[in-house]
Amino acid sequence: MPADLSAEVSTKAEPVNEISSDIFKYIPPVGKWSFSNKPTFKIMKTKKLTLSILPEKLGICHLSKNSPVPDWAKDISFCSICRTKDELSVILPQDKIPGGVLAEKNWRAFKVEGPLSLFLTGICASLAKPLADAEIPILYISTYETDYLLVEEKNLEKAKKVLTKFCDIK
Repeated sequence: MPADLSAEVSTKAEPVNEISSDIFKYIPPVGKWSFSNKPTFKIMKTKKLTLSILPEKLGICHLSKNSPVPDWAKDISFCSICRTKDELSVILPQDKIPGGVLAEKNWRAFKVEGPLSLFLTGICASLAKPLADAEIPILYISTYETDYLLVEEKNLEKAKKVLTKFCDIK
């Protein structure tokens, strides 16, 4: 949090969970901001994150940087598309991936139940750190309203055990 706003915090910060005691969430005010009135930050106390597990197995596709978004990635229940100067990545249910497409399959997704504010901090770190400590690789996706944490199918049960210590899993 910026130093000039620290005096305006009215309550003591609470950790996201016992594993991430140094990670805090700040929610900026809703409305207009101007130089004549500084925004105040309210610290949100968080009990436990609630996660649900998407039913489908997902695939992570790698396409060339100049590829158009493929038709098979449209009109489906879950899809994440990211284009960079180096590649086009598409994450979607693996049964929608046609043959011949370079893909890593058998990933599962935990959905962080939301909606979540774009200004919340520490959610990714509070989930990633204990999974990293358990040597479980992840892929993390943030959307406008919530987050998704992907783990390989072979690590799903182990990840559930780790995350159940501080999250409610539906």
